[in-house]
Amino acid sequence: MTVLVTPLLLATAACATSAARAEPGRQPAPVVSYWPGQEEVMDAAGRVDEAAPARWPDRYAGIATDFPGRAVIVHRVPGGGIDGDVRALAGGVTVRFVDAVEPATTIDRWMGRVRADIDWWADRGVIVWSVAPRFGDCVVLEVDRPAEQSAEITRHYSDMRVCVEQGSEAVPLPAARPDRSGLTDATPELFG
Repeated sequence: MTVLVTPLLLATAACATSAARAEPGRQPAPVVSYWPGQEEVMDAAGRVDEAAPARWPDRYAGIATDFPGRAVIVHRVPGGGIDGDVRALAGGVTVRFVDAVEPATTIDRWMGRVRADIDWWADRGVIVWSVAPRFGDCVVLEVDRPAEQSAEITRHYSDMRVCVEQGSEAVPLPAARPDRSGLTDATPELFG
């Protein structure tokens, strides 16, 4: 339940790009963070996200980062003394709290139930394109006709919080491919 994947992938991609452009025998330029303090924010978020689910399973709902604000955003069910302990885990990084209704453990359990029902829904003409958490709030089901299908879905899951939204089939983007120099450029079909 972490939003740390994207920055980590971007940092990895930046390393690969830098290495690909280095001339033989020369070291690639060091990767520089786009946001000052980004590493500290990522480290703090990692510490919190690693410890919080086990320490506060009934309170912790998820984590996000705010690089420009040099902050970690912690979604949690209020109470239980979590705030002070989370600030201590984050060290000197600013921590902002967002009140949640449900902890991540509950949302994860509900997501498992919805995922197990995807074929059952398909047999009833409901195509579930995506199932995802909304930190501390609900399980988001993306379907092709939410206006028609949301009443049936929410009735079926009356004991849990679901958010039914418009969805569509995922369309994978073509991968970039290396040119003769070994550099990776965008696929020409995408940009003319």
